[in-house]
Amino acid sequence: MANKTIKALVLLHGLKTIDGKKNVEAGDTCECDAKTASWAVDGGFAEYADAKAEAKTKAPTKDPATLESFSAAVATLDKENKAHFTKAGKPDCNALADAGCEVSAAERDAFWEEMNPPA
Repeated sequence: MANKTIKALVLLHGLKTIDGKKNVEAGDTCECDAKTASWAVDGGFAEYADAKAEAKTKAPTKDPATLESFSAAVATLDKENKAHFTKAGKPDCNALADAGCEVSAAERDAFWEEMNPPA
């Protein structure tokens, strides 16, 4: 594996760097082996200094949920499955995510109200 250059986000004590540094100050860059770099980046202690490598570590952006995508996800849920709906009768956010529509509880509530307006 090739060495990686990382930028510390916090003070890193005892990091195994290629040049033998023992401490890396927040904001400083250092070169380390790929395994150490991966540990530091995955742990949130550093980011890759190389823009291409850094882009690989960012989570892909998801399309925001729409009423249409929410309705389609709800349609796939099993009304008899207690894990798919809350005690209040609203779709469970985890079940919606499994159906391909990731929403917060607030977003779910807004979409649910739009689909089921008060009488």
